[in-house]
Amino acid sequence: MKGAIVKALEETIEERHGEETWETVLETAGVSDDLSFVLASSDVDDDVVVDLFEATAETLDVSMQAVADEFGSHWVTEFAPEMYGAYFKDPDSAREMLERMDDVHDKVTRRIDNANPPDFEIQERDDDSVVMEYDSDRDLVEIMLGAARGVGEYYGEDVDVRRLGSDRARIDFE
Repeated sequence: MKGAIVKALEETIEERHGEETWETVLETAGVSDDLSFVLASSDVDDDVVVDLFEATAETLDVSMQAVADEFGSHWVTEFAPEMYGAYFKDPDSAREMLERMDDVHDKVTRRIDNANPPDFEIQERDDDSVVMEYDSDRDLVEIMLGAARGVGEYYGEDVDVRRLGSDRARIDFE
């Protein structure tokens, strides 16, 4: 996985819970403090990233989904617009942004060595909702759900994101 995910998780935890909490997460995950200096473009072992998310949930005594929601909010409203700003210029709504996510990931994959983002398939339901399918070996669908909620937050829209099974979510736009 790319170091950008680790950097965004670190920022999320430090900004919302303090630097000491991030240090506890690193300890709980059995990860060296050196990981704090990872570059956004660096490759980080998938298992290490999963361990960090799980250690965050344990440290904060919350569910993995609660961690993914905080992460998704930070990723979409702060981190990604700063790092990948060009992709935020054209969409005018949460729905447009979510419908473009697979294309965005394809473009990012071409520009960054070893990038392997998840694939998303959007299935239209009606004018007010879509079903988004997550395809990745990493089994981190919670991050997709949190990011989808963050997209609604970024566009100032109420979105209702509900998980459907192990790899899909229904997203209703209010």
